[in-house]
Amino acid sequence: MKNRSILRSLAVVLVVLGGSLASAQHQADPSIVREGEGPRRGQLNKMELAPFPADAWSLLSDWKHGAAPAADGKVVLICTYADWYPSAKRGFALAQRLAQTKAKDGLIVVAVHHKDGWDAAAKGDSSVILAHDAQGKFRERLLVDQDPDFYFIDRSGQLRYADVATESVEQAVDLLLAEKADAAAGLKGRLADEAQARDLELRRIDAMRDQVDLTSIPELPFPEPSPEAIKAAKWPPLPRDPSAQQGQATLLEPKPVALPDTNWFPRKPELKGRAVLLYLWHPDLPGSFHGIMHNADLLQRQYGRDLVVVGVLSPLSTSINNQQLTEDQRDPVKLQKKLEEVAKSRKFDHFLTIDPGNAIFDALQNQQNVIPWPFFVIVSSDKMARWWPVVSQGGQTVVAGVDPIAALLQVLKVDPGVQARRAVEAEWIRTQQK
Repeated sequence: MKNRSILRSLAVVLVVLGGSLASAQHQADPSIVREGEGPRRGQLNKMELAPFPADAWSLLSDWKHGAAPAADGKVVLICTYADWYPSAKRGFALAQRLAQTKAKDGLIVVAVHHKDGWDAAAKGDSSVILAHDAQGKFRERLLVDQDPDFYFIDRSGQLRYADVATESVEQAVDLLLAEKADAAAGLKGRLADEAQARDLELRRIDAMRDQVDLTSIPELPFPEPSPEAIKAAKWPPLPRDPSAQQGQATLLEPKPVALPDTNWFPRKPELKGRAVLLYLWHPDLPGSFHGIMHNADLLQRQYGRDLVVVGVLSPLSTSINNQQLTEDQRDPVKLQKKLEEVAKSRKFDHFLTIDPGNAIFDALQNQQNVIPWPFFVIVSSDKMARWWPVVSQGGQTVVAGVDPIAALLQVLKVDPGVQARRAVEAEWIRTQQK
């Protein structure tokens, strides 16, 4: 399933995150969750911010409630669906509701039915333009993999978002409707300018290292962000609530994460004004740390100014990949000893600790008999979890909110605590250069 593949891909986040963070910043609006991975996602990314291929409309037939939309400054939502497939029917219902409520603001919705079942399909009301992909060629052209898929054309006629996750559809509609055509047309250039500016900033920082060692910046007092500032920050979308009724996209609320006060290796990190990336591990589950720890070190070295990476040894009581830990393997005293042995085995650049009561996992996971593995958590500087994996009530489908890379990018960008600390440090750096 698509969401399960997102979680699997998170296992390699610590391997590729350095490069992914850089490339993700060139994507338009990374807070809009895209589906797909691997070569297909790479092809979809190349299609974005290019003019929508107008000839693709000619691949459709049996138009109802209107003709193929022209690029006339409107926002177009394309929803692929099949009336006989329950999940796709729910996607169509979402698209129809948006057509009914947002048409006055400039939204056009085109629902493209699967090649099979068109004659018997309900045709809905006139708010949605319908078309039949009789030969499946339209889906091939847009690399549609499974209905429902959602694609967006912005006011300038660009294919803005390709294969948007259901939970981001409404956010994408609101964002594009609020944008003017000239702003949409200039987005690609602005992204290129921003990339160039980031490159210049990195070069400036590299040059500055000869004068100021950024790793030697002392811990400086800075004003705590107000509750209003934290609430107003544009945090990434949280995971969907798996207990919500079918068809609803209710999001979970952020949850507090209490990190231990003691038992840190090689030392307790300074957390104030920094985001945290946690991963759970156990010494008897090699897949929970093999390869991950080394790359966690790399990530800590690269982004350590704003991010603390922590491996949390957890006495998980649930079967993981068909492997059940014994009572002896979950014994807190023995785990503490193993943590100390691991910490002494080599030099660590990221941080290790132990959660003997399994409090972090228990506070976040709704299905205690199922562990989505690997288990990563992104925590903002106010100690609130902003991304974590959950599972459905049936224990089968992994439900992720926003892509983890986009979520981490967004947290580092908008976290008021990180911003406040950085502002004070910037002033300190300026004083050192005088």
